[in-house]
Amino acid sequence: MGIFISYSSKEYEEAYKLKTVIENNGVSCWMAPQSIPAGSDYSSEIPSAIQNCEAFVLVLSTAAQNSVWVPKELDIALSCNKTVIPFHIDAADLIDSFNFRLSNVQRIEAFNRISDAYQQLICRLKALACIEAAPVCARNTILPTTGPRVFINQRPGTENFLAAKEARPNTNYTKGPIRVGDGKDFWVLAEIHTDCPDKNSFAENVRLKMSIQKIDDTSTVVKSSILCSSASPQEVRSEISFISDDPFELRYLPGSAFMYSEAYGLHGSKGMRLSDDIFTKNGALVGFRKPDGFIPGGLNNAVTATIKVAVIR
Repeated sequence: MGIFISYSSKEYEEAYKLKTVIENNGVSCWMAPQSIPAGSDYSSEIPSAIQNCEAFVLVLSTAAQNSVWVPKELDIALSCNKTVIPFHIDAADLIDSFNFRLSNVQRIEAFNRISDAYQQLICRLKALACIEAAPVCARNTILPTTGPRVFINQRPGTENFLAAKEARPNTNYTKGPIRVGDGKDFWVLAEIHTDCPDKNSFAENVRLKMSIQKIDDTSTVVKSSILCSSASPQEVRSEISFISDDPFELRYLPGSAFMYSEAYGLHGSKGMRLSDDIFTKNGALVGFRKPDGFIPGGLNNAVTATIKVAVIR
C-alpha cells in the first residue's frame, strides 16, 4: 500500500509536495481524494488504506489539529500500531488532544528548513525499509541546501521555449519569425520544464516574465525569461521575432495571460489566469496546480503559459 498521507484539505498543496518527494524516491502514496475510486465511500476506503499502509505520515499543523478527518485518521493509525511520522509544517503548539496522542512520537520540524525536513523524512522511511535504496541521504538530491540541482529547460529541444500563432482556429504554433498582417492578434506560448535527471527534485519560486522590444519599424521581438531560485542556471531566456513589410507595433493585451498543465487543463480548456505582473521586472509566479511557483520534476509535469498580443498599424 505504501505511505498514507494525512492532512487538512486547507493544506493540499503542502501535502501534494510531500507526496511528490516520497513518490520520486520510489514509494507509492495513498492520499485522498485522488486515491479513492470514483463512487466509493470515504468512511470505508480511508480506514482500509490506513490498516494496509507501511507508514502513516501526518502533515501536522493548526489546520490539521482542527480538522474533522485528521484526528480520526490518526486514531486509527495508532490503534493499528502503525509507524506515525508527524511532519510539522507550522510553529503552532499542539493542542492537548494531539499532545497526548503524539507524546512519544518524534516529529520532523519542517517549518524552518523544508529541504532538510524532506531529507529527514526520506531517511526515516529508508530506516523503515519503505525505501530500499534511497540515494537522498547520501547525495542530497531532493531539494538541496548546498546548491541548486534543478534544471529548467536545459534538455535539448526545450531551450527555445517560445512559439506563436495567429489567434484564430486551425492555426499551429511555430518558433518564428512570425509574419504579421493588418489587425491580427497572436498567441505567444512559453513552455516550462523541470529537467531533473533522477526526478528527485522539484522547482520552487518559478516565475515567468515577458517583454516586447521594438527593433525597428518592421521588426519586433517578444522576449521571455524563466526565473527559478532553486535551479541551475537560475534564469533561462528565449525570444521570438515578429516581422512585416510595413511599419507596425506589437502590444500586450492585459488580462490575456493564462497557464495550463495536466493538473488543471491543457490547451483548448479554460486554463488558469496569470497576473499581468508577467510584464514586470520580477515576472509572475507559475505552477503545476496553481500560480505558487511549484513545479514537480519531469517533462510530464510541464507548464505552459500563453499571452495575447495585438498588431497595431
